[in-house]
Amino acid sequence: MQLLGPTRWERGRVPAGLAGARHRSPLVQAERDQAVFSLGSVGRFLVRPGRPVVVEAAPGATEADIECMLAGPVAALQCCLEGVPCLRGAAVEMSGRGVLIVGGARGTSALAAALACRGAKVVADSVLCTGGGPLSVWPAPGNPSGRLALWPDVARAIGLDPAQGVPVRPALGLRQFALGPGATAPVPISAAVMTTVDSALGGDRPSVEREAMSQLEAVRALLDASWHSPVVGDLGRRRDEFEHLTQLAATVPMWRLRRAGTTVAGTLEELARQTEEALG
Repeated sequence: MQLLGPTRWERGRVPAGLAGARHRSPLVQAERDQAVFSLGSVGRFLVRPGRPVVVEAAPGATEADIECMLAGPVAALQCCLEGVPCLRGAAVEMSGRGVLIVGGARGTSALAAALACRGAKVVADSVLCTGGGPLSVWPAPGNPSGRLALWPDVARAIGLDPAQGVPVRPALGLRQFALGPGATAPVPISAAVMTTVDSALGGDRPSVEREAMSQLEAVRALLDASWHSPVVGDLGRRRDEFEHLTQLAATVPMWRLRRAGTTVAGTLEELARQTEEALG
């Protein structure tokens, strides 16, 4: 398995659909060797292995809108066509060990940012490419510089000025931050954590509780975190994906971090501490 480079793209005409598509949904039409991702407010994206993504932008779509799609769903679709397993979440490198973070979108990037402030190196955000031997996490093709997309409250919680971030999309409050140099090579996966919200926590109970997950629980969590799972199934790659995630769950320990039902910014310090403690 080769490291996927930065997503290359060019403007051009993109078909509204694919006549021989094996997968059809409101956002994606896919064949084994090409796919079209469509979002009305941004445009259409033609993805083909080994070739630049062709972008036909919608009227009014900005460069930031296009880059946002390229770094997220389009990069993940590229991985699907290349046969590279990918997950939603974030990943960091801690003392040479890769840590996957899956779960709620706000919680994953926020925890990665908190760990980066404590010395970790950002590997990927949004799209986690995994594979190889030993099992490793790879810098995502759409975000090779290790940037993290954070909401204003999270940015403030880790000491950043939200106004200094680069807007992800004009219509969103998300902004990107580079918290030190990102990883440029695959990092062996040593552990995984899943962040969840538990409204029962709080009061006299700790704001964050950590528990080890069984292998079955880990497989389910990883399957839930998989990008474009219906596309993977319709392209006949479900078995390969399942075998890969089962191997991952059997190889690395996975913990559930349950946090109180408050904003994630208020529990970042404890989430980061619990992650570091889990790694030993």
